[in-house]
Amino acid sequence: PNCYAGRRKFVPIINALRNNPACQVVTLDISDNRLEDSGIEMVAEYLKRSTIIESVALKQNRITGGDGATALAEVLRRNNSIKVLDISNNRIEAEGIAKIDEALATNNTLEELGISDNSLGAEGVANMRNMIVNNRSLKKIMLQYNNIGEDG
Repeated sequence: PNCYAGRRKFVPIINALRNNPACQVVTLDISDNRLEDSGIEMVAEYLKRSTIIESVALKQNRITGGDGATALAEVLRRNNSIKVLDISNNRIEAEGIAKIDEALATNNTLEELGISDNSLGAEGVANMRNMIVNNRSLKKIMLQYNNIGEDG
């Protein structure tokens, strides 16, 4: 973490993980790398196929509510091994959390979701209805610093 690799410099690392079936990585922390949505999409392609990764930290990677949130939602729909996902300190607002919420309505493996410091606001919290009502595996949601206000 904290190496600010950026998407271009990170491609060989993801390719090495993807192309090495003997790799037994169960925890992947690639926080603070400024991967942005395009880099997260690349990571998501790997995560969708992984059957052993249990914990993923993608903090401070400039993920937005657009393509990055869409890619993560697809991971949550397809991956059956991830138990912990931390996407704190990104730029995922109400629109993005709605995409993740929809995926979590059917996900039955994620136990912890870190979404602190994403400026979700009251609308974003309202968009989390499915994960709270329908998800049976989620045990912990970290929501600090999201400008929720009294209406949230």
